[in-house]
Amino acid sequence: MGIFWVAVCVGLQGGAQDSLLLEEDPDLRVRGIRLLAKEGTVRAARKLMALHDDPHPRVRRMLARGLGRIRNLEVRAWLVERGLGHPRATARRLAARAFGEAEDLTAADGLIDRVRDRDASVRESAVWALGRIRAQEASDEVARALRGDRSWKVRAAAADALARMLRHHAAPKIQAALMDDDPRVRLAALEALEQIAPGDARREAIGALEDPEWIVRCTGTEVLARLGTKEAVGPLIERLILASGREVRDLWKALQAITGRDLGADPEAWKIWWEANGPSWEPRQGTPRPGREESTRERVTYYQIPIWSDRVVFVMDLSESMNQKIGGVARVDRAREELGRALAALPRSCRYNLIRFRSEPEALSPQLLRPSAANRIATLRWLGAPGGGTNIYDALDLAIRAGQGDTIFLLTDGAPSRGTYKNKGEILESIREINRFRKVRIHTIGISSHAVSTRWKGLLEGLASGTGGECVTRN
Repeated sequence: MGIFWVAVCVGLQGGAQDSLLLEEDPDLRVRGIRLLAKEGTVRAARKLMALHDDPHPRVRRMLARGLGRIRNLEVRAWLVERGLGHPRATARRLAARAFGEAEDLTAADGLIDRVRDRDASVRESAVWALGRIRAQEASDEVARALRGDRSWKVRAAAADALARMLRHHAAPKIQAALMDDDPRVRLAALEALEQIAPGDARREAIGALEDPEWIVRCTGTEVLARLGTKEAVGPLIERLILASGREVRDLWKALQAITGRDLGADPEAWKIWWEANGPSWEPRQGTPRPGREESTRERVTYYQIPIWSDRVVFVMDLSESMNQKIGGVARVDRAREELGRALAALPRSCRYNLIRFRSEPEALSPQLLRPSAANRIATLRWLGAPGGGTNIYDALDLAIRAGQGDTIFLLTDGAPSRGTYKNKGEILESIREINRFRKVRIHTIGISSHAVSTRWKGLLEGLASGTGGECVTRN
C-alpha cells in the first residue's frame, strides 16, 4: 500500500508539472521546465523535448538548460538517439544546445554528425556544443565548417569552438578565417585569437584597423586597447586621422589605455607627441589606467554624456511612473526637455531615431532621421504621455536588431516589469549575445530611487560596462 501511494503522489506531481507546460504565460512554462528537470526521468525529457518549437525565447533557453541538468545516463542516451536524430530541426537544435549546456563529452559522436546537418541552426548549435565540451576529436570537422560552411553563423561559431578545443594550436586555422568574406566571421576570429594567441592577435588587430567594415575596425581597436602594445600606437593614430563619429572616441580611448596619456581626441596632438617620444617610449607594466573623459564644453551631450556618434538611437521609458513629479515637474517633462535640447544641438551630419517603451516598444521611424527643426518638433510630439509597464529588454532588442545606430542612450526610471526577459541576469546575457556582432554602445540614464537602487542600478551599470558605454543616475 505504501508503494501504491508513493506512485500516486508522484503521478499527481507529474501531472501538475505537465500542466504548467501548457500555460499561456511563459513564466509558468519555465516553472514547469524547472520542475521536470528536477524529476530527471526519460518521461520528463520527452515532455521537455515536446516544447522544442515553443515561440518564446526564454522558454527555449530554459529548455536547453533544463535538459542539460538531467544527468541520468538513460536520458542522455535517449537524447542522442531521439533528440539529435529527431526529424524536426528545432528539436535537433534543442538537443545539441542541451549537451552543450551540460558540457557532456558522451554526446561528441552524435554532435559531430550534426555538424553536417541540412539545417544551419542545427549545425551552429552542434559546433557551439562541441566547443563547450572541448571535443578535440571533432576539430577536423569543425575546421572544415570554419573553412566552408554556407552560414556565417556556423563559421563564427567554429572559430570560437576551435579556440576552446585546441587553444594555441588552433591559431593558424583561426587566422585563416580573418580573410573570410563576412565581417562577422572576421570579428569572431579576431576575438578568438585574442584568447589563445595574444601576440598573433596584436598583429592581426593592427591589420583590422584597415578593414572596410567598421565592426571589424571596432573589434581591432578593442583588442589593442586590452592587449596594449607599442607597435599599435602609430597605426591607431593614423586611423584616428581618418575616423569620424563614434570611431573617434573608440580610437582615442584605446590610445589612452595603452599610453596612459591624456591628449584628447585630436589626432594632431597625438601625432606630435608620438613623433617626439615614440622611439624611446615604452608601455608601463601592469594594467593601464583609464584616462578621464574629454571636456564636453564643445560637444553635444545628453544627460552630460558626450554624443560622439553620428548614428544615435534614443530609447526612452514612458511607463506610468514617468508621470511622477520631481521638484514639481513630471519626470517625462524633464526627459522631453533634455531630449529636445540634445536634438537641437546635434550636428547636421548626425542621424537619429527614437524608441519609446511602455509595456511594448515602438520606433518613431523605420529609418534614421535628420535633426531638422521639423523632425525635432514631430519627435517631441510623438513621444506622447506615459502609461503601462516597463519593457526595457524588448526596447533594447528592437534598437539593436534594427541595425540603424551604433550608439544607444537608454533612459528609464524603474525596474523591468514587462518583456521577453525581466530578470537582470537574463537581460544582460541576452543583450550580450544579440549585440556581439553589432558592437552597439549602450549608455544608460537611471532616474528615480527605483532606477538607482542597488539591484537595478546594477542592471544599468551592466548594460553600459558590457558595451563600452557610460552609466549616470539622477534622483
